[in-house]
Amino acid sequence: MIRILNGTMLLLLCLAGIGEKAEAQALSLNEARERACRHNKQIAIADETSFKAQHTLRAMKTNYLPKLSGSAYAYYTTKRKKELSLGSIETGPLLAGLQIPSGQQQLLAPLLAIIPAQVPLPSIPLELDLNNSYVAGIAIEQPIYMGGKIIAGERMARIGVEMARLNRLLGEDEVILAVDEAYWTLVQTLEMQTTAEAYSRTIDEVYRVVNNAMNAGMRTEVDLMRVKVEQSQARLQLQRAANGVKLARMNLCQVIGAPLTEPLTPTESFPIEPTITATAGDPTERPEYGLLSRQIEMKQAEVKLIRSDFLPHIGLRAAYTYTHGIRLNEQLLLDNGGPSVMVSVSLPIFRWGEGRAKIRAAQADQRIATLKQAEIAEKIVLEQQQAENRYYEMAAEVELTRITVEETEQLLRQSHNRYQAGLDTTASLLEAETIAVKAKGEHIAAKAKLALAHTALLKAMGRL
Repeated sequence: MIRILNGTMLLLLCLAGIGEKAEAQALSLNEARERACRHNKQIAIADETSFKAQHTLRAMKTNYLPKLSGSAYAYYTTKRKKELSLGSIETGPLLAGLQIPSGQQQLLAPLLAIIPAQVPLPSIPLELDLNNSYVAGIAIEQPIYMGGKIIAGERMARIGVEMARLNRLLGEDEVILAVDEAYWTLVQTLEMQTTAEAYSRTIDEVYRVVNNAMNAGMRTEVDLMRVKVEQSQARLQLQRAANGVKLARMNLCQVIGAPLTEPLTPTESFPIEPTITATAGDPTERPEYGLLSRQIEMKQAEVKLIRSDFLPHIGLRAAYTYTHGIRLNEQLLLDNGGPSVMVSVSLPIFRWGEGRAKIRAAQADQRIATLKQAEIAEKIVLEQQQAENRYYEMAAEVELTRITVEETEQLLRQSHNRYQAGLDTTASLLEAETIAVKAKGEHIAAKAKLALAHTALLKAMGRL
């Protein structure tokens, strides 16, 4: 029963292994780059920045066109009637100004005595009705001359669109460099795992041969113990290689935005021959240089924008307004409309040198951007030369390690032949195996460095 259960479990494990292999997803380097660019947050931010810059440019273009607007106002109140009081008249000054003949003064004296000092005037009833009054109008405004503000604003918006594009290219370069590093690291760990598996099988075979020789009395237990120690080291290296593959695969998944447990399998191997020829450094192909060039242009446009604030502004406004309402004693006073045209001119006269100071500050920013561009150009040329030197150094290292691998393999074959003929010791055989494995590992590491140096050189030259 136990044997049946063990056999069933072994069958299930084999089927599970086959299922895992079937589910493994092949991934090329270009596919990894594309997936990383689609899922990278910095690339997404760059896309949104580009979207914003494009719509900012569209908004700036509308400043050339006339603006049409409408307005309406309505008034409501419950108060309508109001009496207009004229006050009173003082009779004293009026009577004093009368010229009465001396013979009639005595006759008019009783009459003048009954006239009061103040005579009130009657109130005039007025009904002013503002209820349901309204004013509506439509206006069109067209800038004629704004001192170059609109042109400078549009220029800055266009530069912003170009800077957003270059910023995305710069982000893509960084993402591609990270993807290539993760991709080639996975390829390296897989090859190291293959080498470790082959070495483990070789040591197991050596153990079998030495064990048989010891049983035949041709080898000692010390020889077998040496092989056991090396066998343990081989199994430990195999476990480390498996862990390295697992971590490298998870790292690649994280870089390209895939689930960490996705079974990715690279389909590409390391390049064998150098694929780039030596070229003179040209910093203008780098996105960083292009960004600084756009910054200089942005500062130039900013100087013009600031200068426009201190130049005349001329605008034209045409409108049509209709007014209805305001009744006085039930009589409608306003019920008509009419067009109007207005030209406005604004000119700053004296601002204590504010305009000159702002323009000089903007010109200083422009000179700073120019100096930064010259500095970054020198650094880019230096970086390109360093990347080129490292690339050819890695190419030379790959070639040298390849020759070393061939020599160690030949030495290993000779050691096996001498050991089988009884002319060599177990320690020498194990040492030859160790040297061969070390040479293969160094060759694999050199190929990984060459692949990364290839990507770094393309990035330095602005050709990714």
